[in-house]
Amino acid sequence: MNISNPVLFAIFLSGLSGICPPGGVIRAEVNTPGSSAEQRLTKSAEALQSFRRAAPDAAQKLLDQAICVGVLPRRDADQTDAAEKGFVSCRSGIAAAFSDPAAISIRGGGVYWPVAGQAMDLILMTIDPSMISVFSSAEELLGTDARTAPGALQADQASQQSRDAVILTYEQSSTGISGINIAGSTIGEDRATNAALYGNDLSNSAILTRRAAKKSAAVEAFVGALPGSGPAQTGEGISR
Repeated sequence: MNISNPVLFAIFLSGLSGICPPGGVIRAEVNTPGSSAEQRLTKSAEALQSFRRAAPDAAQKLLDQAICVGVLPRRDADQTDAAEKGFVSCRSGIAAAFSDPAAISIRGGGVYWPVAGQAMDLILMTIDPSMISVFSSAEELLGTDARTAPGALQADQASQQSRDAVILTYEQSSTGISGINIAGSTIGEDRATNAALYGNDLSNSAILTRRAAKKSAAVEAFVGALPGSGPAQTGEGISR
């Protein structure tokens, strides 16, 4: 361009003003690891709130009795990771407060998560305290010692499952809520997400046994969506 021509130079400057913000610096939107973790945690809280509103009475009863509750929200279309990612909170009993959420991921089990995960939220819960170790471990296979079963939708099933040492699993989609079989999946902690969320490289065991020092609106929203939780409730999660 011949910018010695004053007319052309004026047009050139006018074009720049249309694409540059004040100050003349173009800034790209950056999705930092911390903000990505908080966005997924916010989606998890929203999915749990939706589940609590829509779940049949049998599932509501099990949820109210749950010692641990996990939520893996449906994925965005551009997510391609082979694992499904979410969060879990645990408590020592139904009268105790839930812990801060710890990050988990699930792989395999006959479910192709990059496809199925875009259409459903996955809700996990257990009533048995012995299952807490599953959510605290670095990696464990579901369906062996860590038994899992599709969550009950009927009262008689819920009555039986409330006595079982098992992790119950539900899927929530646009068509409703149903039990889902994920036996054969590998569940593990997601320490990179823990670090992004809390600012420290924390294990799931550390998060589930004490309150984290760093709080965020997303953490508070997730804890507030759990059964029996609210801003006025205080206390530790799981006793060491």
